[in-house]
Amino acid sequence: MLLWSVCLIILQVIFTCSGDQVVRITSKTKQDTKKIDTLLKSRLGLEVWKSAHPFDMYTDVEIPSDQIQVVKSYLEENNIEHKTTISDVKKLIQSQMNIGKHTKALPNSLADFNYSVYHPADEIENWMDLAAQQFDYVTKLQVGVSYQGRPIHGLKISKQSNVTVVKPAVYIDSLIHCREWVAGGATVFTFKEILLNPVYSWMVDDLDWYFVPIVNPDGYVFTWSDPDNRLWRKTLSGGNARCVGADGNRNYDDHWGGEGGSQEPCSSLFFGTHAESESEVRHLARFITAHNDSIKAVVNVHSYAQVILFPYNYKLGEYPPNVEEQNQTASAMSKAMYDVHGMKYDFGSGAEAMYVSTGISTDWSQAAAGIDINFTIELRDTGEYGFLLPENQIVPTGEEFLAGIEVLGRHVKDKWA
Repeated sequence: MLLWSVCLIILQVIFTCSGDQVVRITSKTKQDTKKIDTLLKSRLGLEVWKSAHPFDMYTDVEIPSDQIQVVKSYLEENNIEHKTTISDVKKLIQSQMNIGKHTKALPNSLADFNYSVYHPADEIENWMDLAAQQFDYVTKLQVGVSYQGRPIHGLKISKQSNVTVVKPAVYIDSLIHCREWVAGGATVFTFKEILLNPVYSWMVDDLDWYFVPIVNPDGYVFTWSDPDNRLWRKTLSGGNARCVGADGNRNYDDHWGGEGGSQEPCSSLFFGTHAESESEVRHLARFITAHNDSIKAVVNVHSYAQVILFPYNYKLGEYPPNVEEQNQTASAMSKAMYDVHGMKYDFGSGAEAMYVSTGISTDWSQAAAGIDINFTIELRDTGEYGFLLPENQIVPTGEEFLAGIEVLGRHVKDKWA
């Protein structure tokens, strides 16, 4: 009965966000941290949007409307600094989703596509079709299938050269956490630029690319189905009627089931019933393994935090053999991204720059798949809007991401091409 009650409370947060608020809680002392941890472990239905980490010692928490006064009273009684960053989550979601605004009139080319709005899954699928139709060196391929049977599609960009040597490849994916809509918008914008803008023609001439815009299609479709579902994070596999899905980025077969995930099926951090229990993760792992002879860099795109993370995530003080190379590359990417719009992107190993977490995709691609360079990039913002980043920030975010990927591409080209 206790487990079921906890599940009901958590699902109420996710599915009934009318009047919910997001509050930023700042920890200034060890005592603050302990009291915040106690609050987060309470059965109040709190949903953590962002956990504290060394660069930003604050936690963003979504609070159900009927618990707002209880939580704020606790924080005030314990002299813990806090402020409301989003005063009404449901209202903000409804204003941004604008259901019905998409005309269904299909663009005729990549240039006609609107990169300044968020797009549902079928429109991103159409974008991939356009890319494959417009360029003979772009192939739309199926890399897997979701729990509900949806194909997981990606693009292979491989321009033939006179040389028979296999070109080095960069693999990029997004939306394993389906509420992080800007990750999909920014990456689609980036590949439009790579394909259409002559400035980036070298990126196609000298490198191959794999791009999977929607790793978690079931979840992404679900986030578009109703404003109450907009903040869904997980897959939609198994479970019971209320506690479904697992966190795909806690489900990889590398130190699976440890710190940073949850064994509670109702939790948004549920790491699954076993490593690679999720169809989406299983298929992506097989795809990367099958192409690890050419793939030299893997990039998983998320939001929010504005940070570039390299392995390892599973333990403090653990690093890959080429940690200095990855650190220097991340530093150069961070600088290039800052130069675009003055947005700071921190960088470091996942465990140190963010927090310890296990079953992470880039830990797996580094240690198990043997990929040389592995980054998790958390895009805008740092919490003003969180997962609900306004559409007028999609293109600027994409421009920042493109600048970082250009740096990464040059590094891969210079080392392997």
